Amino acid sequence: MPITIVKPSTAVAAVVREHLVRMSTLGRFRTKRLSAAAPASLSLAVPHRVYNLGLSDIKGANSVGKAKPSAWRYLVVEEGTVIAAAEAIQRTANAKPLFSNTNEGPFVDSTAKAIEAAEHLPEVEAGNYEIAVLRVPALYLIALWLKGAGTKPPDDIFIPLDPAPAGLTAGERLNARDFNAALVRLKAERGKSTSTSS
Repeated sequence: MPITIVKPSTAVAAVVREHLVRMSTLGRFRTKRLSAAAPASLSLAVPHRVYNLGLSDIKGANSVGKAKPSAWRYLVVEEGTVIAAAEAIQRTANAKPLFSNTNEGPFVDSTAKAIEAAEHLPEVEAGNYEIAVLRVPALYLIALWLKGAGTKPPDDIFIPLDPAPAGLTAGERLNARDFNAALVRLKAERGKSTSTSS
């Protein structure tokens, strides 16, 4: 079964699209790929939720259950190639969305590659999953989050994106238990390095 794309409201897409066109038309992008792109050549693809997880929330057996939705994110495509990501914030389903940011960093390419690879995983082909992204800023970690969906949802899958922090392998798929254990371990290691450097 293909991965399910959960779309935000049309207002979210409109805010992101308007910003991209305006910035491109005015020549105000300061990043290489977006500044070189023609407004008409840009399109939005693969909308997905972004969740944030704080360091203090990493404890117990289900740290990810404490992650909070923070934004909607799109991949920005030019002539079939992903060149950036763009985000908008919508506090509630009925709130007016606000444009947040664009990004051309390494996580953009690794997101596109991870999604493409995930579509061919046997468990994804057999199950029902929604795409999301999980950010753990304190650990410098971003992971593709394949959320089990449907009446009998399969177990979630996590794929750390490149660059991944030491102790995790970018592109490796992890079940929820192993991913949680990795988060707890990384938090403990971060605590040790902080105490020894101070």
